[in-house]
Amino acid sequence: MKKQFFLALSGLILLSLFAGPGLADEGPGHGGPGMDHSSMNMKSMQMKMQKTMHGMQCSSCRHQPGSLAARLDMMTCMLTGRMPMQPAKMRVMMRRVFYLDRIEELGLQPDQVARLKQIQADCRRDNLRTAAEVKIARFDLDDLLDGDWSLDAAEQLVRKIAKLEGDLKVRHLRAVKDAFAVLSPEQAQKLVTADSPDDLFDN
Repeated sequence: MKKQFFLALSGLILLSLFAGPGLADEGPGHGGPGMDHSSMNMKSMQMKMQKTMHGMQCSSCRHQPGSLAARLDMMTCMLTGRMPMQPAKMRVMMRRVFYLDRIEELGLQPDQVARLKQIQADCRRDNLRTAAEVKIARFDLDDLLDGDWSLDAAEQLVRKIAKLEGDLKVRHLRAVKDAFAVLSPEQAQKLVTADSPDDLFDN
């Protein structure tokens, strides 16, 4: 399924490049005398590819607004530089995810608070480390598309970026589950009655 998705994605990108305006209509003399049309067309393809990738930068719009999945995508986009970073919003969101903004409300004990803080810190470090790897891979993809690129090389980087971002989300969700497991049944019941699952990423 994953392989089919990426093959379909690559096909759509290539189709948009070749079907886009400006390639088929470039007749003789376009760009001035002596212009190498093959290199000009390649440059046009590169610009269209980068524009297409830019338009695919944030996928949160694919989910229902306000859903947990959309907010998880939003966090990933901010961490990897695809959306403007909002440090204050990120801090509030992380505290809320790990229940550290309602210690008294839930009646958390000192050992629970310490455990939740540790889970939060580990998750934050992992998120930042993986986000840095994603940014580097995106820089590599930009550099590749600026030159004489091949589909195989581009595919490897696209797959690498997708895997890194997917792993980041899975590990973050695992941390959310670990934090929930720290709560007692009574505390978890208070949480259920006070919030919906979507509120985990509210600020």
